[in-house]
Amino acid sequence: MAKLQKRYAMLINLDKCVGCFACQVTCKAEYNIPFRTFRCKVETYRSGSYPNINKFFLPRLCNHCENAPCVEACEEKALFRNQDGVVLLNNSKCTGCQICYDKCPYNAIDISHITGQAEKCDFCYDRRITKGLLPVCVISCMGKAILFDNINDKNSEITDILEKNTIKVLNPELSTNPSVFYVYKGNTNDTPLKNYEIAKVHSTRRPSVKQKLSDSEKTAELIYSSDAMCPSECGISVLVENGIAKKIYGNPHSLINNGTFCAKGASGLQLTYSPHRIKTPLMRTGQRGEDKWKEITWEEAADYIAKKLIEIKQKYGPESVFLDCGDVTDREAYYRLLHAFGSPNTFDHGSICDPNRRWGQGIMIGDERPLPDIQRPVLIRDNKGEMHLKKCHDAKLILNIGANPFVATRFNYMSSGIPTARQENKCIYIVADPAYTNSAAHADIWLPIIPGGDAALLAAMLYYIIENDSPDNPSKKYIDHTTFSKNTR
Repeated sequence: MAKLQKRYAMLINLDKCVGCFACQVTCKAEYNIPFRTFRCKVETYRSGSYPNINKFFLPRLCNHCENAPCVEACEEKALFRNQDGVVLLNNSKCTGCQICYDKCPYNAIDISHITGQAEKCDFCYDRRITKGLLPVCVISCMGKAILFDNINDKNSEITDILEKNTIKVLNPELSTNPSVFYVYKGNTNDTPLKNYEIAKVHSTRRPSVKQKLSDSEKTAELIYSSDAMCPSECGISVLVENGIAKKIYGNPHSLINNGTFCAKGASGLQLTYSPHRIKTPLMRTGQRGEDKWKEITWEEAADYIAKKLIEIKQKYGPESVFLDCGDVTDREAYYRLLHAFGSPNTFDHGSICDPNRRWGQGIMIGDERPLPDIQRPVLIRDNKGEMHLKKCHDAKLILNIGANPFVATRFNYMSSGIPTARQENKCIYIVADPAYTNSAAHADIWLPIIPGGDAALLAAMLYYIIENDSPDNPSKKYIDHTTFSKNTR
C-alpha cells in the first residue's frame, strides 16, 4: 500500500493570539535576521469606532503554497517545493533578483539589506523539522495559538481541528492552495482573511530524507537556566557552542512557562552580543536632541556625576534628589548609594505596580496575589500516581481591573489560559481599562472607564451586589452566606 505523502501545515488560532510578537522575534533570533528584515511578521487589524472597537492580530509568513507564484517565477530555480510540501530557498542559487519578492501575493518574502538575498519562512525545516522538533514560533507562542503537523495524518491534532472548524486563509481567490490556515470567530471584513476549503491531496510514495548534523551542531549542548530579566523568571534552554551562547529557547520542562518564550526573552542574547550595544559611557556634546555624543572613560563619568550631585546637595540639600530605578533584581545597590548620599527618596518600578496590588489584595481578602485558576503551573497526581500539568479550566468569570496580562506577562500562563478558558470552559472575561489593550481585544466585555475611576466602579458593583442579593433566589444569590457565616463573627 502506498504511503500517504506528508504535507506539513500550520494552523494559527487568532482567537488565542494575544499579540505578544514572540513568533516574530524568536524567528529573527533563530536565524540572525538583520534589522528591518522579517520571515514572520505580526500585523494588527483594527475596525470600528470608540467604544465599539475590534482588534485582532495576524501573524503572516510564507504560505508554502502548492501553486506557489514565487517558485514558478524564480529563473534560477533557487526556490522549490519539497516532498513534504515545504517551499525552501537554496541560498547558493539566489542571485538577489527580487522577482520572488515581487511575485509573492502575500508579501511573505523579504530581501536582506545585508546579503541582498531573499529571506522567507521555511517552517524551520532543515534546522528543526527533520530532527523531530517543532518550529521555533510554535514552541515560543505565549498564547499557544499555533499548531504544526502533517495534515495528511488523520490522527494528528491539526487535522482534527481543521475538520471541525471553519478555516480561513489569506486571499483564497488566488488559488495558490496554501499551507498556512487560520481560525477566527471574529469579524474579518476589510481584511484579506476569507473562508476556505482545503484541497485534498492524493496518496503517493514519499522519498526518504536523512538529515546530517553539522560539526558545530554535534558539539553544541543545551544548558538549562532561568531568565532574570523580569520577575516572571521563565525557565530557559541556552544552546552553547564552544563556551558561547548561540540561541535561547523556552524550557519545555519548566512549570512556569512550559516552553513558551516572550519576545523580550528571545532577544536576550542582544544584551551581550548586539553590535549596537553601548559598551562605554557617552557624554552629550551638542544640544539636547541633536544626538551628538563622545565616548568617555568610566572614571570620567563617575567624577562628572559625583561633582554634579555634590553641587546639588550643597545648594538644595540631599532630599532634593530622588532615585527612579528598575525592579527588585537591580535596585539594592542604587538604594544604598542614595541613602548614603542622604536622601530617603528612592523609587522603583514596584512602587507603582506589584507592592500596591499585593497590599490592597492582602488587606481586602487575605491573599496578596489571588490568581485565576487557568493552567497555573501546578503538577497534579492522577489515579495512576503519575504527575502531569494541570490543564483544566475552573474559572467561569475573570475580571481584570487596569490589568493587561497578555502584555505584562509576569504570570505568562494567562496568555494561553484565559483565551483557552473562554473557548473550553465558556469563561466570561471582562476587562476594565481606559485603553483598548491586547487583553481588552480578547474580552467578552470591555469597560472603558474614566482614568482613575477604578475604585468608583468597584464600589458601584459591590453596592449592587449587596442591595440586590437574594439568598432564596438562585439567579440572584450573589453572596455565599454559608462561607461568610463560617469565617466571620
